[in-house]
Amino acid sequence: MSGRKDYSYELVAARIAAQQAAITARRAARAQQTRERLEAAKLDAQRRASEMAMQQRAFNQRQRLIAAEQNRREVESHLKDEKADSKKPKNMRPVPDPTPAADGSRKENILRQDQEIRDPQKLARESAELELQQQIENQLKTVLQWKANFDVNTDVQSFSSNELSDWRIRTDETVAVISSSTSSLETLSRLQQITSQAEQIELKAGEVSDKFFARNAVLTDIIDSLREIGFFVQDPEFADSSNPAGAVIIRANRGNQSMSTSISLDQKVESDWQGIHGEYCTGGFFEFVKAMDQRGVIVNPDDINLKPQLLQKGAKELPETRRKSAGEN
Repeated sequence: MSGRKDYSYELVAARIAAQQAAITARRAARAQQTRERLEAAKLDAQRRASEMAMQQRAFNQRQRLIAAEQNRREVESHLKDEKADSKKPKNMRPVPDPTPAADGSRKENILRQDQEIRDPQKLARESAELELQQQIENQLKTVLQWKANFDVNTDVQSFSSNELSDWRIRTDETVAVISSSTSSLETLSRLQQITSQAEQIELKAGEVSDKFFARNAVLTDIIDSLREIGFFVQDPEFADSSNPAGAVIIRANRGNQSMSTSISLDQKVESDWQGIHGEYCTGGFFEFVKAMDQRGVIVNPDDINLKPQLLQKGAKELPETRRKSAGEN
Protein backbone atom coordinates (compact mmCIF):
# COMPACT_ATOMS: atom_id res chain seq x y z
CA MET A 1 0.00 0.00 0.00
CA SER A 2 1.98 2.93 -1.30
CA GLY A 3 0.93 6.51 -0.82
CA ARG A 4 0.09 8.91 1.98
CA LYS A 5 0.58 7.83 5.55
CA ASP A 6 0.00 11.00 7.52
CA TYR A 7 0.29 10.83 11.28
CA SER A 8 0.58 12.74 14.49
CA TYR A 9 3.05 11.89 17.21
CA GLU A 10 3.29 11.98 20.96
CA LEU A 11 6.13 11.55 23.40
CA VAL A 12 6.23 9.03 26.21
CA ALA A 13 6.16 10.37 29.76
CA ALA A 14 9.94 10.35 30.25
CA ARG A 15 10.50 12.28 27.03
CA ILE A 16 7.80 14.80 27.95
CA ALA A 17 9.39 15.44 31.34
CA ALA A 18 12.83 15.94 29.82
CA GLN A 19 11.42 18.23 27.16
CA GLN A 20 9.54 20.38 29.69
CA ALA A 21 12.66 20.72 31.81
CA ALA A 22 14.65 21.84 28.77
CA ILE A 23 11.99 24.34 27.72
CA THR A 24 11.79 25.76 31.25
CA ALA A 25 15.55 26.29 31.21
CA ARG A 26 15.31 27.91 27.77
CA ARG A 27 12.64 30.35 28.97
CA ALA A 28 14.70 31.36 31.99
CA ALA A 29 17.78 31.90 29.84
CA ARG A 30 15.74 33.86 27.29
CA ALA A 31 14.29 36.14 29.97
CA GLN A 32 17.76 36.78 31.39
CA GLN A 33 19.13 37.62 27.95
CA THR A 34 16.30 40.08 27.35
CA ARG A 35 16.92 41.80 30.68
CA GLU A 36 20.61 42.09 29.89
CA ARG A 37 19.97 43.50 26.41
CA LEU A 38 17.49 46.05 27.74
CA GLU A 39 19.93 47.10 30.46
CA ALA A 40 22.80 47.36 27.97
CA ALA A 41 20.70 49.69 25.81
CA LYS A 42 19.59 51.85 28.75
CA LEU A 43 22.22 54.61 28.62
CA ASP A 44 22.03 55.17 24.88
CA ALA A 45 18.23 55.07 24.99
CA GLN A 46 18.20 57.63 27.80
CA ARG A 47 20.53 59.91 25.86
CA ARG A 48 18.41 59.76 22.70
CA ALA A 49 15.16 60.16 24.63
CA SER A 50 16.55 63.22 26.44
CA GLU A 51 17.65 64.79 23.17
CA MET A 52 14.21 64.33 21.63
CA ALA A 53 12.52 65.53 24.81
CA MET A 54 14.62 68.73 24.68
CA GLN A 55 13.56 69.24 21.07
CA GLN A 56 9.94 68.73 22.05
CA ARG A 57 10.21 71.18 24.95
CA ALA A 58 11.77 73.74 22.60
CA PHE A 59 8.93 73.19 20.16
CA ASN A 60 6.39 73.60 22.95
CA GLN A 61 8.08 76.83 24.05
CA ARG A 62 7.98 78.21 20.53
CA GLN A 63 4.29 77.38 20.32
CA ARG A 64 3.66 79.17 23.64
CA LEU A 65 5.55 82.25 22.47
CA ILE A 66 3.59 82.29 19.24
CA ALA A 67 0.33 82.02 21.17
CA ALA A 68 1.41 84.74 23.62
CA GLU A 69 2.40 87.06 20.79
CA GLN A 70 -0.90 86.47 19.07
CA ASN A 71 -2.76 87.20 22.31
CA ARG A 72 -0.70 90.39 22.86
CA ARG A 73 -1.55 91.63 19.40
CA GLU A 74 -5.22 90.94 19.93
CA VAL A 75 -5.18 92.87 23.24
CA GLU A 76 -3.33 95.80 21.67
CA SER A 77 -5.74 95.86 18.77
CA HIS A 78 -8.68 95.82 21.13
CA LEU A 79 -7.27 98.67 23.24
CA LYS A 80 -6.46 100.68 20.12
CA ASP A 81 -10.02 100.34 18.92
CA GLU A 82 -11.35 101.41 22.32
CA LYS A 83 -9.14 104.53 22.41
CA ALA A 84 -10.12 105.47 18.89
CA ASP A 85 -13.79 105.22 19.80
CA SER A 86 -13.27 107.44 22.87
CA LYS A 87 -11.75 110.24 20.72
CA LYS A 88 -14.61 110.40 18.25
CA PRO A 89 -16.82 113.59 18.37
CA LYS A 90 -20.00 113.09 20.33
CA ASN A 91 -22.19 113.63 17.28
CA MET A 92 -20.27 110.86 15.48
CA ARG A 93 -20.53 108.37 18.27
CA PRO A 94 -22.89 105.43 17.77
CA VAL A 95 -25.89 104.97 19.98
CA PRO A 96 -24.50 104.13 23.44
CA ASP A 97 -24.70 100.54 24.59
CA PRO A 98 -27.04 100.07 27.57
CA THR A 99 -24.08 98.58 29.44
CA PRO A 100 -21.81 101.34 30.78
CA ALA A 101 -18.67 101.55 28.63
CA ALA A 102 -15.26 101.72 30.22
CA ASP A 103 -12.54 103.98 28.94
CA GLY A 104 -9.27 102.65 27.46
CA SER A 105 -7.33 102.94 30.67
CA ARG A 106 -9.94 101.02 32.60
CA LYS A 107 -10.10 98.36 29.91
CA GLU A 108 -6.34 97.92 30.07
CA ASN A 109 -6.45 97.54 33.85
CA ILE A 110 -9.22 94.97 33.60
CA LEU A 111 -7.31 92.95 31.01
CA ARG A 112 -4.20 93.05 33.17
CA GLN A 113 -6.19 91.94 36.22
CA ASP A 114 -7.75 89.12 34.20
CA GLN A 115 -4.27 88.01 33.17
CA GLU A 116 -3.14 88.00 36.80
CA ILE A 117 -6.19 85.93 37.74
CA ARG A 118 -5.36 83.41 35.04
CA ASP A 119 -1.74 83.04 36.13
CA PRO A 120 -2.40 80.21 38.66
CA GLN A 121 -4.20 78.28 35.92
CA LYS A 122 -1.30 78.92 33.60
CA LEU A 123 1.15 77.60 36.17
CA ALA A 124 -0.98 74.51 36.68
CA ARG A 125 -1.09 73.88 32.94
CA GLU A 126 2.67 74.29 32.63
CA SER A 127 3.23 71.92 35.54
CA ALA A 128 0.96 69.31 33.98
CA GLU A 129 2.74 69.77 30.65
CA LEU A 130 6.15 69.21 32.25
CA GLU A 131 4.86 66.06 33.97
CA LEU A 132 3.47 64.78 30.68
CA GLN A 133 6.75 65.51 28.93
CA GLN A 134 8.62 63.54 31.57
CA GLN A 135 6.30 60.58 31.18
CA ILE A 136 6.75 60.69 27.41
CA GLU A 137 10.53 60.81 27.82
CA ASN A 138 10.53 57.81 30.18
CA GLN A 139 8.25 55.80 27.91
CA LEU A 140 10.29 56.74 24.86
CA LYS A 141 13.42 55.47 26.59
CA THR A 142 11.72 52.12 27.18
CA VAL A 143 10.66 51.90 23.52
CA LEU A 144 14.20 52.63 22.35
CA GLN A 145 15.52 49.91 24.66
CA TRP A 146 13.12 47.39 23.10
CA LYS A 147 14.15 48.51 19.65
CA ALA A 148 17.81 47.85 20.48
CA ASN A 149 16.87 44.47 21.94
CA PHE A 150 15.09 43.44 18.74
CA ASP A 151 18.11 44.44 16.67
CA VAL A 152 20.02 41.47 18.14
CA ASN A 153 17.18 39.13 19.14
CA THR A 154 17.41 36.21 16.70
CA ASP A 155 14.26 34.51 18.00
CA VAL A 156 12.15 37.57 17.21
CA GLN A 157 13.87 38.10 13.87
CA SER A 158 13.30 34.45 12.88
CA PHE A 159 9.87 33.67 14.29
CA SER A 160 8.04 37.03 14.42
CA SER A 161 9.56 38.82 11.44
CA ASN A 162 6.26 40.17 10.07
CA GLU A 163 5.10 41.47 13.47
CA LEU A 164 8.56 42.96 14.04
CA SER A 165 8.47 44.78 10.70
CA ASP A 166 5.06 46.32 11.48
CA TRP A 167 6.23 47.25 14.98
CA ARG A 168 9.34 49.00 13.68
CA ILE A 169 7.31 51.03 11.18
CA ARG A 170 4.87 52.19 13.83
CA THR A 171 7.70 52.93 16.27
CA ASP A 172 9.68 54.98 13.75
CA GLU A 173 6.56 56.97 12.81
CA THR A 174 5.79 57.75 16.44
CA VAL A 175 9.35 58.69 17.36
CA ALA A 176 9.69 60.91 14.30
CA VAL A 177 6.83 63.22 15.32
CA ILE A 178 7.85 63.63 18.96
CA SER A 179 10.43 66.35 18.38
CA SER A 180 8.18 68.29 16.02
CA SER A 181 4.89 68.24 17.88
CA THR A 182 3.53 69.32 21.23
CA SER A 183 3.43 66.76 24.03
CA SER A 184 0.07 65.06 24.25
CA LEU A 185 -1.69 62.18 25.96
CA GLU A 186 -2.12 60.61 22.52
CA THR A 187 1.65 60.41 22.06
CA LEU A 188 2.10 58.90 25.52
CA SER A 189 -0.64 56.37 24.82
CA ARG A 190 0.95 55.33 21.52
CA LEU A 191 4.33 54.81 23.20
CA GLN A 192 2.69 52.70 25.91
CA GLN A 193 0.94 50.59 23.27
CA ILE A 194 4.20 50.13 21.38
CA THR A 195 5.89 48.90 24.56
CA SER A 196 3.06 46.45 25.22
CA GLN A 197 3.27 45.18 21.64
CA ALA A 198 7.03 44.68 22.00
CA GLU A 199 6.47 42.50 25.04
CA GLN A 200 3.87 40.43 23.17
CA ILE A 201 6.13 40.02 20.14
CA GLU A 202 8.94 38.79 22.38
CA LEU A 203 6.60 36.36 24.15
CA LYS A 204 5.17 34.94 20.93
CA ALA A 205 8.61 34.52 19.36
CA GLY A 206 9.77 32.65 22.46
CA GLU A 207 6.80 30.28 22.32
CA VAL A 208 7.45 29.50 18.65
CA SER A 209 11.15 29.06 19.40
CA ASP A 210 10.28 26.45 22.03
CA LYS A 211 8.08 24.57 19.55
CA PHE A 212 10.92 24.78 17.03
CA PHE A 213 13.29 23.31 19.60
CA ALA A 214 10.85 20.48 20.40
CA ARG A 215 10.30 19.69 16.74
CA ASN A 216 14.04 19.59 16.08
CA ALA A 217 14.36 16.82 18.64
CA VAL A 218 11.71 14.77 16.81
CA LEU A 219 13.36 15.55 13.46
CA THR A 220 16.48 13.91 14.83
CA ASP A 221 14.41 10.89 15.86
CA ILE A 222 12.86 10.65 12.39
CA ILE A 223 16.21 10.86 10.63
CA ASP A 224 17.86 8.36 12.98
CA SER A 225 14.91 5.96 12.67
CA LEU A 226 15.00 6.09 8.86
CA ARG A 227 18.72 5.49 8.82
CA GLU A 228 18.36 2.63 11.26
CA ILE A 229 16.02 0.78 8.89
CA GLY A 230 18.32 1.33 5.90
CA PHE A 231 17.15 4.55 4.29
CA PHE A 232 19.54 7.09 2.85
CA VAL A 233 18.35 10.44 4.24
CA GLN A 234 18.94 13.77 2.55
CA ASP A 235 19.59 16.89 4.56
CA PRO A 236 16.32 18.37 5.85
CA GLU A 237 15.15 21.66 4.35
CA PHE A 238 12.49 24.24 5.05
CA ALA A 239 9.37 24.10 2.91
CA ASP A 240 9.69 27.90 2.76
CA SER A 241 13.23 29.14 3.32
CA SER A 242 11.91 32.54 4.40
CA ASN A 243 9.73 31.02 7.13
CA PRO A 244 11.64 29.00 9.75
CA ALA A 245 8.39 28.51 11.67
CA GLY A 246 6.95 26.60 8.71
CA ALA A 247 7.21 22.92 7.87
CA VAL A 248 10.49 21.04 7.43
CA ILE A 249 10.84 18.53 4.57
CA ILE A 250 12.78 15.26 4.86
CA ARG A 251 13.37 13.01 1.84
CA ALA A 252 14.85 9.53 1.94
CA ASN A 253 15.19 6.42 -0.22
CA ARG A 254 15.99 2.74 0.23
CA GLY A 255 16.49 0.76 -2.97
CA ASN A 256 13.30 1.14 -4.99
CA GLN A 257 11.48 2.80 -2.11
CA SER A 258 11.31 6.50 -1.49
CA MET A 259 9.59 8.69 1.04
CA SER A 260 9.11 12.35 1.77
CA THR A 261 7.71 13.82 4.92
CA SER A 262 6.67 17.30 6.03
CA ILE A 263 6.81 18.04 9.77
CA SER A 264 5.06 21.12 11.15
CA LEU A 265 5.32 22.71 14.59
CA ASP A 266 1.94 21.34 15.71
CA GLN A 267 3.14 17.69 15.80
CA LYS A 268 1.36 16.88 12.53
CA VAL A 269 3.25 14.99 9.85
CA GLU A 270 2.41 14.57 6.18
CA SER A 271 4.20 11.48 4.93
CA ASP A 272 4.27 9.92 1.44
CA TRP A 273 5.82 6.49 0.85
CA GLN A 274 6.33 5.21 -2.70
CA GLY A 275 7.91 2.15 -4.30
CA ILE A 276 7.65 -0.38 -7.12
CA HIS A 277 6.10 -2.87 -4.74
CA GLY A 278 3.47 -1.23 -2.56
CA GLU A 279 3.78 -3.78 0.22
CA TYR A 280 7.44 -3.00 0.60
CA CYS A 281 6.57 0.63 1.20
CA THR A 282 3.98 -0.24 3.81
CA GLY A 283 6.47 -2.56 5.46
CA GLY A 284 9.01 0.24 5.51
CA PHE A 285 6.51 2.52 7.24
CA PHE A 286 5.81 -0.08 9.93
CA GLU A 287 9.56 -0.55 10.46
CA PHE A 288 9.83 3.20 10.87
CA VAL A 289 6.98 3.26 13.43
CA LYS A 290 8.73 0.56 15.47
CA ALA A 291 12.05 2.44 15.37
CA MET A 292 10.32 5.64 16.51
CA ASP A 293 8.58 3.73 19.30
CA GLN A 294 11.93 2.56 20.61
CA ARG A 295 12.97 6.22 20.86
CA GLY A 296 9.96 7.14 22.95
CA VAL A 297 7.93 8.68 20.12
CA ILE A 298 4.44 7.27 19.56
CA VAL A 299 3.31 7.42 15.92
CA ASN A 300 -0.46 7.58 15.51
CA PRO A 301 -1.52 7.21 11.83
CA ASP A 302 -4.48 9.25 10.64
CA ASP A 303 -5.69 6.25 8.61
CA ILE A 304 -7.53 3.99 11.04
CA ASN A 305 -7.03 1.04 8.65
CA LEU A 306 -3.31 1.10 9.41
CA LYS A 307 -3.76 0.57 13.14
CA PRO A 308 -4.69 -3.16 13.04
CA GLN A 309 -1.76 -3.71 10.70
CA LEU A 310 0.54 -2.08 13.20
CA LEU A 311 -0.39 -4.78 15.71
CA GLN A 312 0.18 -7.48 13.08
CA LYS A 313 3.62 -6.06 12.42
CA GLY A 314 4.66 -6.35 16.04
CA ALA A 315 3.41 -3.26 17.82
CA LYS A 316 2.65 -4.19 21.43
CA GLU A 317 -0.26 -1.79 21.77
CA LEU A 318 -2.18 0.79 19.79
CA PRO A 319 -1.37 4.39 20.74
CA GLU A 320 -4.81 4.88 22.36
CA THR A 321 -4.35 1.79 24.53
CA ARG A 322 -0.92 2.94 25.61
CA ARG A 323 -2.19 6.33 26.66
CA LYS A 324 -4.96 4.81 28.75
CA SER A 325 -2.53 2.47 30.44
CA ALA A 326 -0.46 5.52 31.39
CA GLY A 327 -3.42 6.92 33.31
CA GLU A 328 -5.13 9.08 30.68
CA ASN A 329 -8.95 8.98 30.71
